[in-house]
Amino acid sequence: MGSVDESLVSYLLGRSGITSLVEARVSQATVPERESLPYIWVNRGASETLDDLSANPSDTTAFYESFDVECVSGDLAKAQLLAAEVKSLHKNRGEFGAGEVQALIVSDHSDHYRPKNIGDDDGRHVASVEIEIIGYTE
Repeated sequence: MGSVDESLVSYLLGRSGITSLVEARVSQATVPERESLPYIWVNRGASETLDDLSANPSDTTAFYESFDVECVSGDLAKAQLLAAEVKSLHKNRGEFGAGEVQALIVSDHSDHYRPKNIGDDDGRHVASVEIEIIGYTE
């Protein structure tokens, strides 16, 4: 049994358009220090649950999960190309890593989002997107 985080990484690595650019370089949660470029970094942003009126916490299931996704490259055009590959997953549904999803909503990240993969003048370019995972079940 895997988590939605692990399923997202697995799902991204199962997409040939993405792996043709990053091979197996998809990192979760920890910002890689010496990762070869380009790569994808994912981090959980938020989650919401659908609660029934009995408010029984054992019956709550995360219904909505939001992830920050950073497409990192030494070349801006390649970072944007990688982000376009991730955005092409918009409105996908069905099999998702170790489970299934009702829908994936992929969009550009907010203008207020601060990428975690940019240091001081380190030559990295980041294209940030947000993936909303709706109705993940295992």
